[in-house]
Amino acid sequence: MPLSPEALTRFRAFLTGAIEGLGTPPHRSALADHAAHVLTEHPDVIHITDGPLDALLLSTGAAAGRSGRIERIREGDRVVLYLHGGGWCIGNEAFSLDFLKNLSAVLDTEGVDGATHFVVAAYPLAPENPFPASPHAVLEIYKAWWKIASSQIIIAGDSAGANLSIALLNQIASQPALGLSPPRAVIAISPAVDISLTKLDPPDADIVTQEVIRTFHAGYAGASADAADADARIEALAADPLASPVRAASTKGWVSDALVLVGGAEVFRGESVKFAGKLKADGAAVTLVVEDGMEHVWVSNRSDSEEGKKGLRDIARFIKALK
Repeated sequence: MPLSPEALTRFRAFLTGAIEGLGTPPHRSALADHAAHVLTEHPDVIHITDGPLDALLLSTGAAAGRSGRIERIREGDRVVLYLHGGGWCIGNEAFSLDFLKNLSAVLDTEGVDGATHFVVAAYPLAPENPFPASPHAVLEIYKAWWKIASSQIIIAGDSAGANLSIALLNQIASQPALGLSPPRAVIAISPAVDISLTKLDPPDADIVTQEVIRTFHAGYAGASADAADADARIEALAADPLASPVRAASTKGWVSDALVLVGGAEVFRGESVKFAGKLKADGAAVTLVVEDGMEHVWVSNRSDSEEGKKGLRDIARFIKALK
């Protein structure tokens, strides 16, 4: 069911608090402390570093008991490269672990065969590292991918992480000289596909307010939200398809299969639906789920709710159907 007014107020208060002191050392230290605490609750998660990759590895199914780190991943295994949300400005890889643990359990109950590895990768955060630092970093991670076949990889993320997942597809397709093949599929949860402040649906029933969105988007554009030119810089960046993939002239060849999940009450609904239609028109097999009454990132934030569990099943069934 939709969030109660009290729960909506709590979520909004949390996000408003999360943007205070954005990018300052105390702010980053608090995020790191929270991540360290979360990791104590997940002793089976492995921290891996390899070249540009700094990530957490959660292995499920037959792979869970394998020894080693990167050696756990074998030919034929499924790898979900997951990028966390947070408006390009907050969050870290530990924030997604509870959601991915719940998803891994649903993969089992839905009969998804084979070993699945969730690799939750860190990327540079704005405003210290504004656009295009994070999409470029994700591309470098993918380029250094341990020689794993692209057919084994699903790129996925929520909110800004979904935006970066799609940006990876754009970069691969637009730079053929790299010699990279796209991932097998993309899973985009509540993707931010146009960062313009003029393209938002009414936020009345969503957890993200205009103030929070403006602060995140300004930071991504390399500006402070209280700067006189903040809105102008956001709109200038929004014209770049790497930041706003819905504005790309074509998405042909970006990916063969896509799952887009968006809440019916969220601010990014309209542009997400438009982007899913664009992918489909350009030849991708697209599964679009618009969950009535749901807020931004309900699947990952409330994966233990009935609607969240349905979202997990939607993801598991999408993965199961991939050949």
